[in-house]
Amino acid sequence: MLKFSTALLLLIFPYIGVAHAQTSKGVSYPCSVVLHPVKGTPNAQGTALITKVKKPYTSSPSSPIRERQSVGIYSDWLPKPSSFGHYDQYEGFAQIPGEISWRFKMYPVKEHNPSWFGGNPWVGKFDEISAKIPKNAIVEVRPSNSKTEKLGPAILQANLHGCKSDLRKNTAKSALANVNKPTQDSEELRLQDMLMNMLTPYIEKDLRSYYYPNIYKDFSPIVAPWKIEVMQTRRVDHFRGFLLEITFDIEPTDGGHWVPIGKDRMTYRISVGPEVKLINHTHLATYPYNPKE
Repeated sequence: MLKFSTALLLLIFPYIGVAHAQTSKGVSYPCSVVLHPVKGTPNAQGTALITKVKKPYTSSPSSPIRERQSVGIYSDWLPKPSSFGHYDQYEGFAQIPGEISWRFKMYPVKEHNPSWFGGNPWVGKFDEISAKIPKNAIVEVRPSNSKTEKLGPAILQANLHGCKSDLRKNTAKSALANVNKPTQDSEELRLQDMLMNMLTPYIEKDLRSYYYPNIYKDFSPIVAPWKIEVMQTRRVDHFRGFLLEITFDIEPTDGGHWVPIGKDRMTYRISVGPEVKLINHTHLATYPYNPKE
C-alpha cells in the first residue's frame, strides 16, 4: 500500500520528491537570502524570498483559504542557458536535503535598456509548498532543457541559514518598545509598580511550577517587577464591576545575575478578596542561559 501511494504521488507530482521527517529548525517568515555563483560566473547573483501566502482553493469569491509556503527567486547577470550546455531556460530548484525537492520554471525579464555586454535577469516562484521550510533547505538557479526536462548544474546557490527576516519590521518593533519604555516617574508608573509588587508573588509561584524542574533543574526562576510589561487590561463585566483581567509579558530571571531565562505571557483574573487566579499562560521563548553575560 505504501509503495502504491508513493508511486501515485510521483505520477501526480513528477517534480516533487517524497517527504520524510523534518529535523532542522524552520525559517522565520518572511526572509530573504542572497544567491551566490557556484562556479564563479562573472557578475551573476540573485536573491530568494521565502514567505507564506494565503491562497483560495478556487476562483470563487466564497472559496476557503489555504496557507502555503512560497519560494521566489530574482537572479541577474545570467548568461544564456546554452553557455552551460544543451539548455534553453533556467529553473528554480529548492530542496530539503534527503527529504523533498521542488523545481519551477523561471522567465527572462524584458529590459528596455539591456546591458550592452550581456547578462539578463530571470525570475520565478513556486507557491504550493505545504511543508514547513527549514534552515537547512537549499535554493538554487539551474539551467534546464525544456524538451527533455533535463536539469543542469547549480549556477547560483544558498542555504537558508542566513535567511534574513524583515529588518524594517524588527527595527520598528524595537523603536516602538523604546518609545513606550518610561524614562521618568509618574502617577501612572507608581500605581503600576505598586500593582506589580502585589502581584509578583502570584506570578513567581506560577512560573516556578512551570520552569522548575521541567526547563531548568538547577534553580527556579525569580521575577523582577521591572521585567513585567503590562500588555492589556479589561473589565470582565459591567462598568465599575470589580472582576478584572490583566495580561503581562514577563521575562523571569535566574535571580543571582538577573539574567533573563525566558519569556511568558500570562493573564490573571483579579476579583474582590482579593482573589488572583491565573487563567492563561503562554510560554513564548526559552533563552540560552549564560550567567556570565
